[in-house]
Amino acid sequence: MSDSFRNRMIDINNLSAYDNSSIAENAGGKFKDFRNVADFVLGILCVLLIPCICFGNFLVIISLVKFRRLRTITYILVGSLSVADSLLAVITLPVYSLFYFKLTFVQSVKYLCLFKFSSVCASMSASMINLVAIGFDRYVAILHPLKYKTILTHKRVRIFIVCMWIYIVPVCILPLVWNSYDEIQICDYFKILPLAYTLYAAFFSIGISLVFSLFLYIRIFLVARQQQKQVRKDSLRGNHRIDKQMEKDTNSAKVMALVLFLFYIFWVPFTIIGPIKYSVKIDNDLSETLKNITLFLAMSNSMINPIIYCWLRREFREAFRAICIDSCCFNIKTNRKESFGNSLLFNSISAEQKEEAKP
Repeated sequence: MSDSFRNRMIDINNLSAYDNSSIAENAGGKFKDFRNVADFVLGILCVLLIPCICFGNFLVIISLVKFRRLRTITYILVGSLSVADSLLAVITLPVYSLFYFKLTFVQSVKYLCLFKFSSVCASMSASMINLVAIGFDRYVAILHPLKYKTILTHKRVRIFIVCMWIYIVPVCILPLVWNSYDEIQICDYFKILPLAYTLYAAFFSIGISLVFSLFLYIRIFLVARQQQKQVRKDSLRGNHRIDKQMEKDTNSAKVMALVLFLFYIFWVPFTIIGPIKYSVKIDNDLSETLKNITLFLAMSNSMINPIIYCWLRREFREAFRAICIDSCCFNIKTNRKESFGNSLLFNSISAEQKEEAKP
């Protein structure tokens, strides 16, 4: 009696184990299918994102090269940011698209896999540093306007840009020589790269940039509120010239607030999802899919940067218009096109100066 009862219990346990394994396989299968569909959609979106990023950032770079009047300290930093974003579109996104489409000839190429991760870390690190530098530039301009030309000079900005790109080189090269690809043979960011590198390059550095940017923009916002109150007082006294300058600074602070908001919207999800891989045990396909989606959202910020930093400025809009006219009207002589573009830009800047000089 006891033997038959024991045999029945063994059969029940085996049946339960089989059912549990079947459920686990089905659940894993569902996440696998979800990942495959998500990767295919992300591959298409990456292909569509490339021209969008290139168009805006190339216009910024061409404008700075073509029009000398635009080469202010702020716009030089914006140009460096556009270079970083352009590299993301030209190098990183095409490689990611190949892997998202799961093409067989790229899945087993070691250095293409490593370059995929190193390029995104390098381009995104450059973008983050440039974003913080632009925030610091606006911080000094608004909070310390009398010391701005002393603190931020063209020479110092050039040195900063050179040092930044020197720092980016080891960030890009390190994964190519420090990895575990030969042992694992799987193109997985969390498995083939060292934990110290993944946490620092992808999450710790981003977190520092977010915190530092938050500090800068909060200070700018507080000063903007004080200036807005001062504008109301001066308007009652009839001091319209001061009102105009303070209003300009306040509008600049509002743009910075928009920058901060979009900056966090695009980057915070990736900084949250990434470390979860190390702290919470979840399905590998699900974690990879969430990471890829949030990473694509973060990379999309490169498309927004020309809009929020450049296209809201009248001189850049006029420069973009002149460049587009130059490229379309190819039958016009070069000197006439150049003078036309310069006149548009000069009229734009002169209009702003006249507007500011009104009593």
